[in-house]
Amino acid sequence: MSIQAVWWFSGRRGNSIDPESRRDFRPYFGSNGRESEEKMVDIERFDVIVIGAGQAGVPLTTALAGAGLEIALIEQKHVGGSCINWGCTPTKTMAASARIAYHARRAADYGVENGPVSVDMKTVRERKRDMVQSFRQSTRGQIENSSAELIMGMARFIGDKTIEVQLHQGGARRLSG
Repeated sequence: MSIQAVWWFSGRRGNSIDPESRRDFRPYFGSNGRESEEKMVDIERFDVIVIGAGQAGVPLTTALAGAGLEIALIEQKHVGGSCINWGCTPTKTMAASARIAYHARRAADYGVENGPVSVDMKTVRERKRDMVQSFRQSTRGQIENSSAELIMGMARFIGDKTIEVQLHQGGARRLSG
């Protein structure tokens, strides 16, 4: 009879091993998907792995971590997602400056006298960058105040429920959930 898979324990430290429970064991197949004599690499076990620290990933992560689960949150570039980093927040910040300039130029229509209005785009861009940075820091703070682990890198699936993260600082980690 040939071996179908090698089972490896994926429970947490301190937990007892129940060999009858497949919940605590995961199959390991070789690179060809068949039985293998390859040595298993270190795979870190999490209850849940969330890819993307955006507007959905962060609340999900903090809620699950608050419920006592071990969570890995993987982000490729900046926490906060598209809204905070290049969508809603920067766009609305720049639009707010334009709206103020528009109203200032129309002040005389409302009986308000003022001088010529000019827009300092360097200051507008700095304000936008400061707002984005503030929102990123706030989002990062939410993650750090939870028990979740934030991993900065590029994630890719390498198997059933197994992810490899190419870390920004070099190297890689393998995670399973």
